[in-house]
Amino acid sequence: MNVSGTVTSNSGTGTPTGPVWFTQYQGGNLVGDGTVSVFPLDNLGSFAGVTHLLPGGWYQVNAHYAGDGTYAGSDSTPPVWITIKPEPTTLTFSVLTKDAGGNFIPFTGGPYGTPVYYQAHVTGQSGYGTPSNWVNFWDTNGASEGYNWLDAKGNALTPPLTQIQAGSHSITAGYYGDLSFNLSDDLTPINFTITNIATNTVLVSQQTPQSFLLAATVSASGVGSPATGTVTFSSGDTTLGTASLINGSTSNSITQATATLDAPHLTPGQYNVTASYPGDPNYTASSSALMPLNLVADFTIANRGFTTQTVTAGRTASYINDIGVNPFFGFSGTVAVSCTVPAQATTCSVTPNSYSLASGAGWGTLAVTTTPRSSAALRSPADRIPLRPPGFSPIRSWRYCCASRWFPRRNRAKAGSGADSHFQYCSSRCLPRE
Repeated sequence: MNVSGTVTSNSGTGTPTGPVWFTQYQGGNLVGDGTVSVFPLDNLGSFAGVTHLLPGGWYQVNAHYAGDGTYAGSDSTPPVWITIKPEPTTLTFSVLTKDAGGNFIPFTGGPYGTPVYYQAHVTGQSGYGTPSNWVNFWDTNGASEGYNWLDAKGNALTPPLTQIQAGSHSITAGYYGDLSFNLSDDLTPINFTITNIATNTVLVSQQTPQSFLLAATVSASGVGSPATGTVTFSSGDTTLGTASLINGSTSNSITQATATLDAPHLTPGQYNVTASYPGDPNYTASSSALMPLNLVADFTIANRGFTTQTVTAGRTASYINDIGVNPFFGFSGTVAVSCTVPAQATTCSVTPNSYSLASGAGWGTLAVTTTPRSSAALRSPADRIPLRPPGFSPIRSWRYCCASRWFPRRNRAKAGSGADSHFQYCSSRCLPRE
């Protein structure tokens, strides 16, 4: 924008000297003190120049003269309204990947999961200032592939894109524009192709107290999202069931996901099981190796709640837990369940104590009750060892026991007595007894 003006004296014939400030009067898009540019006065008191520092928008501007040693300062009046329109821009973009050394190179195609970068650069027609805001990238048929903000040099670079779906792609780009720079686009597409990745399917079986599981893991080399879809479990021409791939993960350049079929309903017999994955848009199909199984009708008893419970010393405690009796592979008989506990002063019971599995699993409870020592039944007198032998008279040198653990000890003070060999003493601290 061209700026010019003159500073004249209100009296006399002299000429003012010094600079003139071209400033924002009020409003507008400048920040700070509002100074746009500074122009020096010539020997006629005039100034002229060009400024490129006003961003796009609407402004009131004026000229301010601060004065010199002879002439006082002044401001131009009235302020002048000006409009700065956004200038044309040019956008260029590229599709890149990195070589083994980490350098950007053009990308024309690769397997699913290959890191791909979209890079754009926006410049203004005048060469002054730097465009801001963002650049949009579009894939085939105008589908949005994302956007990225321009940096201080007018460049936009996406993070590595590893989830671009397999197939053919045509990328174009467009700049959104800002107050100073007009929008622009580059609709000449850059084409590339993403290919499918081969998969490997591994089948395993696992029987737990509550289920029989067939698990198929589908894995592949790469850093993209794991395989998706459904796995079919078969034995020969017979389909045993299907399950969806879940719990996908990517680590150390390996992706994997697992499909699990719960199959306790299978009938007894010989099976040759395979797991077949049909593929998805990013991964090819694969099948597991054949896994032979010999299933025999049977049942299991499974814990359905807490496996342990803490009992406070000296208190009665009841431990009640759910149990499940689970039939496998066509078992349809009746199962009787009982329990025993080797600990003293402890009882257990199962309710009910019989389960008919003809129509499926049976559920019940297991109860264990403990009794504190203070209320537990004492041993019969015949099971206890007396503190003193019959007919024995204590003397000062003997000690009596303060705990319950006993060991034999001879009474040296009563040497020769036949009863002294039956005397017991305590391994814990003992007290003298008169």
